Amino acid sequence: MPIKVICTELSLPCFQVNALAFIPAMKTDTPVKKEWAIFTHGYTSHKGDCLNWATRLVEADVPCIIFDQPGHYLGSFNEVENLEDFKAHVHELFREAYVRLGALLETNLGPGNY
Repeated sequence: MPIKVICTELSLPCFQVNALAFIPAMKTDTPVKKEWAIFTHGYTSHKGDCLNWATRLVEADVPCIIFDQPGHYLGSFNEVENLEDFKAHVHELFREAYVRLGALLETNLGPGNY
């Protein structure tokens, strides 16, 4: 099974952002790593700064997800209506990314294979 890159979204009540999940290939001789990598971009960088990291890690069997920062316009065009909401909730996107990556791993690799 080849490496998969899956476009997805992360949502909180205050905002929604785009994300890319990198799912390792299922191999019989090396298991998918228990460690996962979560990257974000769009505040001081763009996706290109994270793609090389995610690509290299997934090739080493480490599942990864990259998500946009809310208000990042080079991909999702999702507004941030309130700066206070951003400050209060943006950190919750890391939990959402973790949960989404776990669900995508279960769907694509099967329970117990990651």
